[in-house]
Amino acid sequence: MPAAGNRASVRAVIFDIGGILEAPFDDVLFPEMARFIGLPELRLRQERARDALALTEGRTTLREFYDRVGARAPRRADPDAAVAHHLAVYESATGVLDPRVLGLIADLRRRRLVVACLTNTEVEVGRFNRARDLYGGFDRAFLSTELGLHKPSRAIYERALVGLGCAPREAVFTDDKLENVDGARAVDMHGLHYRDFESFSAELAGLVGRER
Repeated sequence: MPAAGNRASVRAVIFDIGGILEAPFDDVLFPEMARFIGLPELRLRQERARDALALTEGRTTLREFYDRVGARAPRRADPDAAVAHHLAVYESATGVLDPRVLGLIADLRRRRLVVACLTNTEVEVGRFNRARDLYGGFDRAFLSTELGLHKPSRAIYERALVGLGCAPREAVFTDDKLENVDGARAVDMHGLHYRDFESFSAELAGLVGRER
């Protein structure tokens, strides 16, 4: 159980997006994009894994990715059409945000905690989500493509802490991927592995208390 001093020191809570606020969508996106492009799904997943870091850090775009992989398909798909379809599938798969998480975010802000998100994304998806105000419920949104960094690298957590004006032990970070939680813990942040809402909210209450 965290000490009372730790509870009092927490000033900021930082959320991942995918798998927490949004439902996981890869198992919808990859089959549909493989069909659209005309490649086997396994091949598309392999190509995406190869370019994952460059896409996440914004060194390449989804358009450039689909232009490259589409050139290897029997019938070349237009890369702009592929990006548009990618965003449409993504929006449909993630259109319903978890109301429990939204309520918790609103409650934390009401209690004058700073609430931010820190997400690995792609250039076009990040712009799309900015435009549709997905991050509007947060005080700050830190996107990997805008920072040129990625989770779980140490630098991205340090950049978020500087942006929030917090010391590591003043911030809680949660993610559904354990390696990203471990990255936050490595810089001495409080890290909570998100498995389900009930256990997460109970663990978070142990750090920030139920009322402020």
